[in-house]
Amino acid sequence: MNDFKDLIGRLRKPVALLIAGTTLLLLATSTAAYDNSKDLFNRAELDSQQQRGAYLTRVGNCMGCHTARGGKPFAGGRRLTTTFGVFITPNITPDTETGIGNWTAADFWQALHEGKSPDGQLLYPAFPYTEYTKVTRQDADAIFAFLQSLPAVRQTNPSHTIRFPYNFRPLLYVWRALYFTPGEYVPDSSETAQWNRGAYLVQGLGHCNACHTSRTLLGGADNELTGGQIMGVNWYAPSLTSHLEAGN
Repeated sequence: MNDFKDLIGRLRKPVALLIAGTTLLLLATSTAAYDNSKDLFNRAELDSQQQRGAYLTRVGNCMGCHTARGGKPFAGGRRLTTTFGVFITPNITPDTETGIGNWTAADFWQALHEGKSPDGQLLYPAFPYTEYTKVTRQDADAIFAFLQSLPAVRQTNPSHTIRFPYNFRPLLYVWRALYFTPGEYVPDSSETAQWNRGAYLVQGLGHCNACHTSRTLLGGADNELTGGQIMGVNWYAPSLTSHLEAGN
């Protein structure tokens, strides 16, 4: 038994380094998507709300999903392959024809908080509104203000390719009844402000549970932060609670 514990102890550091290295590689890949000569996040002309939005946008890694490999930042077009089909991330630059230039702050809040488009159409949970619903209206408005400050990119992206019967949108009402409860993050009064800040970021914008959890056959989150296979790809997101994986 002691030999086994010693082995686990020796393995924990290399495994942690591997996980950290993989995370840094993913971040580097997404960050490299924009022209380094024009840092979109640290422009002098940003006001205080936009600066906060820039910080929150990085927390949520919005650019990582809404930027195709080699494409324009935030212009969408990235393919998300799942067992239900292929989802194409939308253009979230302020272009009025192909982006969200005609959206209001209320429209953006509705997308994050309720998982609905400006016209009320239900969004597919490939967009993790199940987590984003916890974001406060103040933070949502800051993110929207930053996105509206970006250079507008006119880019029409392909439509989703969703397999039957999942392409039948009314089924989303059933899915939401099973797996979606809208509501902002409620602080735990028994914990510290620092703990609550971390929980808010992990459960909300960080949407850690979107990857680091197992899924039901219908794609609903099963066990929070206990690790799971990423849908559609050969990659396992480790548990963030087990000391044998990425937890402490």
